[in-house]
Amino acid sequence: MKKYWHKLSKKEQKEIIFKASTFEGLIKALEKFKKPDWCEYDDDLYGIFGCWSLIFASLLDIKINEEFCKDCDCYNGRKRWQLKVVNFIKEKCNKKKED
Repeated sequence: MKKYWHKLSKKEQKEIIFKASTFEGLIKALEKFKKPDWCEYDDDLYGIFGCWSLIFASLLDIKINEEFCKDCDCYNGRKRWQLKVVNFIKEKCNKKKED
């Protein structure tokens, strides 16, 4: 039985995200999980093409719950989180290269 992605701890989510070394790897890793029952976004856990708020919220220390999703950026066609997440990932990748 699949676990809910949003119910994993931030640590578990981050480990899965960073362990997936490619976008294809992230899509494959997320196939093992399911979206919240209230979510109406069809491909919400489809890697970078899914709901950025749901997938990457743990990286920004945001707790996903039904109230948060009522104003869903992805469902309404706006992707405000996209730039923040991309910049965050770039910073992490650059930091690892420096280490």
